Amino acid sequence: MDLLLENIAGLAWGAFFRLVAVLYAAIVLHTLVTALLSWIFRVNIEEISIGALLPVFKMKIGTTILSLKAMPISGFVRYTEPEAAQATPIIQRDQSRYFKQLPAVLTIIIAIAGSLALLQTAIILIGKSAVLSGFAVWGQFIAGALGPFSVAQTYLADLSSFIQSAPLETLIAVVFAKYGAINLLPLGGVNGGAIFSVFLRSLIALFVPLGSLFSDRAVNLYLQLSMILLLLLFLSWSVALFYFLF
Repeated sequence: MDLLLENIAGLAWGAFFRLVAVLYAAIVLHTLVTALLSWIFRVNIEEISIGALLPVFKMKIGTTILSLKAMPISGFVRYTEPEAAQATPIIQRDQSRYFKQLPAVLTIIIAIAGSLALLQTAIILIGKSAVLSGFAVWGQFIAGALGPFSVAQTYLADLSSFIQSAPLETLIAVVFAKYGAINLLPLGGVNGGAIFSVFLRSLIALFVPLGSLFSDRAVNLYLQLSMILLLLLFLSWSVALFYFLF
């Protein structure tokens, strides 16, 4: 534990803020690319949020709210959805449409676009090895969450050393690749959940008699349960980070 404290104590403030800036840049790129594709396909957007928790700035662009928040944890695009009692034609009078009414291929394109932009940027910076580095985060994320006082501590110590020693372009590439990859986990709350739900809905409709009658309920249940799992994994990492710092 003393060694871990020495590692974090040796982390220069400049390096810390460099990591925060790079992570925030990854969130900005991921979120804005997702919003851009949504606008191109004329999907109703209620809010674009960059960052989390502490509001810093908010403005309205047409009918869309743009929010900037202080914590570089996540970002999201929230879509306007029809009221339950409303008939839901795919195209509305203003030629816009609801996200849940999109064809499967457009849902996948929008959901994957932000992560692909991050991975492509990482590849440009350090080559194809960025992809392997990025998707390694799946195993690291799960293993660290299952061992917050052991495995996670090793990962955090390695991260501390990496931030201090890595060239800026390498830091950008690794953070972009890992943030892009973790958003492709097939869980509710990240883009991978939306992609997986398309395939899950299709499988239910294909193999289950009258599957289309309850595919939405099954998919929604999966997304809700998997979102709880994702939150538990993040909570475990929060405990690990607190233990590492203090």
